[in-house]
Amino acid sequence: MKSNSQDVVNLVNFYKRQGHNILETESAYWCELHPFCYQNIPFHVAVNPAPEELNRLFAKKLVVLLRYNSVEDTDTVVGFNWICTDRDYGLHSLERKIRNRVKRGLTLTEVRPIDFRYLAREGPTIINEIARRQGRNPDFPNRRSWENYCLSAAATPNFDAYGAFLGGRLIAFLVGVRINECYFSLTQASHTEYLSYCPNNALMYTVVTEKFQDPGIEVFSYGLASVENLESLDRFKIGMNFKQEKINFKVVFNPYLGWLKNHNVVASVHRISNRFPKNNFIRKADALLRQINQDKAEAG
Repeated sequence: MKSNSQDVVNLVNFYKRQGHNILETESAYWCELHPFCYQNIPFHVAVNPAPEELNRLFAKKLVVLLRYNSVEDTDTVVGFNWICTDRDYGLHSLERKIRNRVKRGLTLTEVRPIDFRYLAREGPTIINEIARRQGRNPDFPNRRSWENYCLSAAATPNFDAYGAFLGGRLIAFLVGVRINECYFSLTQASHTEYLSYCPNNALMYTVVTEKFQDPGIEVFSYGLASVENLESLDRFKIGMNFKQEKINFKVVFNPYLGWLKNHNVVASVHRISNRFPKNNFIRKADALLRQINQDKAEAG
């Protein structure tokens, strides 16, 4: 049975406020994070939907695929949740190089909680900047979608935001939420121009240490490992004392659309992705389809 704790219901309402389609079955809530593609939320909770449950879902709505954290470990795609469980978190927890960057960031910047309405006004410039730095389209295509995200978070219990400031100017921020015993970093972004001031290190260190002062929080999650190769970001997480917790994902295609897994289709999606590398949806679909095929090939 799915979790119906108030924290989970709050998360569902957060996505609904942004206009995401939410489906509900016996075992899970499903959120349409990408067009016609649904994932169970919260993602860290493993579920075990029956085949007939999924078939009813496919028959009721236009769903291309379902991706969920499975209690089973067969016919799955391996994924990871970046987590920290060190409740004694401090400078001693960090690699030497990262520890020095944290100290520099704490010296040069001021990290403090920020209001979501303030973030709605000041965040778009930073959101667009990090997308340019990573060579992709912004996660929020326009100011209105970002404002909707911030106002939805402001209206939902357990959401908060922190900012790193330099001379009174916001140069990095983090949006997070508590769900039961876990705290999740949902969105983090920073100005390229000010990376030498180490705002991301100072920001993450401050939020992690503050959250672990709450005896009810046992896990701090940096989110799912991307299906894409993001080595520099992974090195940052490792340096900040985050570790990969294995997740067994099942990806179930609509039975009427099984041809999407065809080798020729996968190759075509890869070519389209190479042609439009900044398109987030196509790029992630390409990475996911290739991972599915690779895992199946390795399984024999």
